Amino acid sequence: MPRNQSLATRMFTHGNLVLCETLLVANVLKEEFVGVVQRSSWDNWVKVLFVMALVVGFMGGFFVLVQRLTRDAVGRTHVALAGRGLQRWLVHLALLTALYLLYAHRLGLRVY
Repeated sequence: MPRNQSLATRMFTHGNLVLCETLLVANVLKEEFVGVVQRSSWDNWVKVLFVMALVVGFMGGFFVLVQRLTRDAVGRTHVALAGRGLQRWLVHLALLTALYLLYAHRLGLRVY
């Protein structure tokens, strides 16, 4: 991407949006696992070690898997929407809006 483009233009590229969406989905799943561990009857030191291992190991591998699957799916969508910049932005807008509502729900916050 040319350096003379604005920072906002470079930040909101298709690839960066896919990465952002992948991170948000991975975090929701991580929080689910952490909640299960916190509610378990394990000793606290085991819970802490498990969550640390989850973040470093499982989520790292899961992130790679989700990113590959997402890129494949987005790649097919990108081909379908080739030359239709507005529609591609609408797909990202819809996904980010759904993630926003999911995060608000999980935080117990009413946003509408």
